[in-house]
Amino acid sequence: MRRLIPLMIAIVIGVCGMGLQPAAAQQSDPAKTALINEMMQLTNMTNLVQQMANQMTDQFIQAIAKIPSKDGNPMPQDVAEVIKTEIKAEFKETTPDLLQRIAAIYERYYTTEDLSAIVAFYKSPAGQKVLKTLPNVMQESAAAGQAWGQAATPRVQARVEKKLKELGYTDQ
Repeated sequence: MRRLIPLMIAIVIGVCGMGLQPAAAQQSDPAKTALINEMMQLTNMTNLVQQMANQMTDQFIQAIAKIPSKDGNPMPQDVAEVIKTEIKAEFKETTPDLLQRIAAIYERYYTTEDLSAIVAFYKSPAGQKVLKTLPNVMQESAAAGQAWGQAATPRVQARVEKKLKELGYTDQ
């Protein structure tokens, strides 16, 4: 178990950082930068990143808690808490870097005019409603997607088994 913990931590940190390259130094229009910052503030991006990090940490802890130690016992709760605390601290400390990387992505995809329209939308009553309800919409959408996937799994399995049988890959 002691050998697995550093490996699992390395995996979760690596997975969380996949695809993130250092943000390229760019000469940005100050007005565009201000709009990006305003959009990120309006959408509460810092809290969204922290929520994502918390969810990933909780999922990670649940996954490694199922790995028995050499003696077959589950991971002690105090070990889980140490891991959870340290992962959350790392994510919190590095959130500004992630926010810079996200800002660089917005910089690439949106013009100043796009950003002005987006910010205006988020300031409108409809935009405020989207911002207020989006966490619930996303949570319910994720639950609907999970239920859909669970319902489809036996059908997909039956289709695959039937096709593999037709192709001579199974005896069943």
